[in-house]
Amino acid sequence: TVLIPSGVITHSNTPVATGDVRMSFTQYTAGAIFRWVENGCRTEKELQVADPEGWGKMQSGKEKAYLRCIGNFSTVDELLGKLE
Repeated sequence: TVLIPSGVITHSNTPVATGDVRMSFTQYTAGAIFRWVENGCRTEKELQVADPEGWGKMQSGKEKAYLRCIGNFSTVDELLGKLE
């Protein structure tokens, strides 16, 4: 589980017209769905059988995969720079 407090992420709202109502929703997707797509719509076992070389690359990339995801977030310096 990851907690990302709303206050640490830059965001804003578009004004709504008088009489309009603002609504929102939250979606969740299991990480296994994304892995399945990255594996060519195959499970890891299916990928291992069908493409041993691709499976090996996927396995070797797992250790640092989180770094690719973390890179999508703003840094503190980037956020502070927007305040200036």
